[in-house]
Amino acid sequence: MTDYEKTQIRLLQEKGYGYKKIATTLRLSVNAVKGYMKRSRPAEEESPAEVIQGLCLMCGKPLVQHPNRKQKKFCCAKCRNDWWNAHPDQVQRKAYYKLVCPQCSKEFESYGHKDRIYCSRACYALARSKGAKADG
Repeated sequence: MTDYEKTQIRLLQEKGYGYKKIATTLRLSVNAVKGYMKRSRPAEEESPAEVIQGLCLMCGKPLVQHPNRKQKKFCCAKCRNDWWNAHPDQVQRKAYYKLVCPQCSKEFESYGHKDRIYCSRACYALARSKGAKADG
């Protein structure tokens, strides 16, 4: 794209022309005009990239929030983990599964693993050793 085309895009845009009208006037593609306009936007026209809003629940540091994203509650992963470990009563766990161990027939609860088979490593080891003796 030439310097002349760039200045013409700016002039037509100031007159109120849209991307499509500018593109047809200058015989450019709409995407070329759109891309140039987005890349060359002055800093004062841009929306703020970040806004300080709220404090970290763990350490109290100010949080940097980005527009169009989920609101942060913690400043870092360490603060998030520390807070959740200090407040286990507020964790809303939903993936609990009630299963029965085939080795000891004891009912056990598994969080997050619905395909788990044994209640412990000991039961798993016993099942493996019994299976090995039966095969051999």
